[in-house]
Amino acid sequence: MDPIGDALLILGVAGVGKSTMGRHCALRWPAKRYVDVGTVREVLRSDVPDLAHSTYTVWRLAGDKPTDENFIEGFERYAALMWPAMVRILENTAREGNNLVVDGAMMSPNLVGSTKVKNLRIHPRMLCLPDADEHLRRLRSSVRTGSPQEKRLVESFPRVRVLQDYLERECEARGIPIIENVSLEHTLTQIVSSLPHSSD
Repeated sequence: MDPIGDALLILGVAGVGKSTMGRHCALRWPAKRYVDVGTVREVLRSDVPDLAHSTYTVWRLAGDKPTDENFIEGFERYAALMWPAMVRILENTAREGNNLVVDGAMMSPNLVGSTKVKNLRIHPRMLCLPDADEHLRRLRSSVRTGSPQEKRLVESFPRVRVLQDYLERECEARGIPIIENVSLEHTLTQIVSSLPHSSD
């Protein structure tokens, strides 16, 4: 019988704690491999120039104005550019029969929910922050106060919240669990306890 692999995919917008949670999940589950989607993007961007966009500029892939509609459509187009490489990573995990944790802001529930890989169980989870003030505080803590980066971040933040609402709707439609990341330990336990372990 071929070995069965498992992949935990942690979705969500910027600033909700995906990377921190992904690293902790990889240690506690435990997972053989941990992949940050941002690292995959850096490898691909020399061949796919559109991947140079960030969460805050993906709207440019859909139009010439930063509307909510262009932001969402640009996100989906960006995610589609990334997804073939992510599928190859999932296929490698299936062949090895290992556990994998992937986290990143550019994973679409539409693509995640429709992807099937032989001999791999895919476990998507979306992290969110319901409190907008706390979300903005966490984002601002990642950049220098008064810097141009902080200014762009604050200007783009309303669209980040629009994207979170969109992702929540898409996850709900596909039965992907949505987890409020209000506490590292609570969220970590909630995610890891829902995953199969070596004896399962």
